[in-house]
Amino acid sequence: VIGYTPLSLFNPKESDFARLKLGDNIKSRSINENELEVGAFKDVNHN
Repeated sequence: VIGYTPLSLFNPKESDFARLKLGDNIKSRSINENELEVGAFKDVNHN
């Protein structure tokens, strides 16, 4: 993954430490600084 994301993609303290799995499809879009500050991004988790 190239770029910055406000979401945590890796947490070594969890047993399932990687948010992304082999075969996952990733959809991204640009957000501006204001959206980042107010948390206007959507965290979608389809496990």
